Amino acid sequence: MAPRTFTNVDADGIFLRAGVRTRRLDWANIYDIRIVAPPLPPVGERATARVVYAYRSDGRRVLLPNLDSTELGDERLSREAAALRALLEERRAPGWVPDPRVEADTAQHEAGYAKRYRALTGRTSLMLLVLVILAVIITGTTIF
Repeated sequence: MAPRTFTNVDADGIFLRAGVRTRRLDWANIYDIRIVAPPLPPVGERATARVVYAYRSDGRRVLLPNLDSTELGDERLSREAAALRALLEERRAPGWVPDPRVEADTAQHEAGYAKRYRALTGRTSLMLLVLVILAVIITGTTIF
C-alpha cells in the first residue's frame, strides 16, 4: 500500500502527494525552496514545526509533505532542504538571476498566508468554533 503523503524528487522535478491530491512540480517552474516557520501562535500555545515549501514562479508556495522539523529534526531538515536547493540550482538555466517581481509577489503571498494563519488560530476564531459546537449540541439535544 502506498503512503498517504510523500515527497519524491527525480531528474524532472518534485512529485508530491498530500491527502487525496497528487501533483508534480517541474524544476523549470520552481523559483526557490525555503524552510519556513509559521507565524507565532497565540499566547500559551506550542510553536508549530518548521516546514519546507517550494515557491513557484508566480510567488505562490507548495508545501512539501513530510519535510518538517517534527518528522526529521532541525539538523536533518536543514540538510534535506539544502540538497533540494542544490538540485534546483543545477537545473536552472545558465545565467539565471532572481526576479524582483517574483520576490515581491512572494512577499505579498507570505503576508497573506501569515494573516490567514493568525486569523484561523486566533482566540476569536477558536471562540466562534466553541460557540458553533455548543449550538449544535444544544440544538441536537432539544430536538430529540
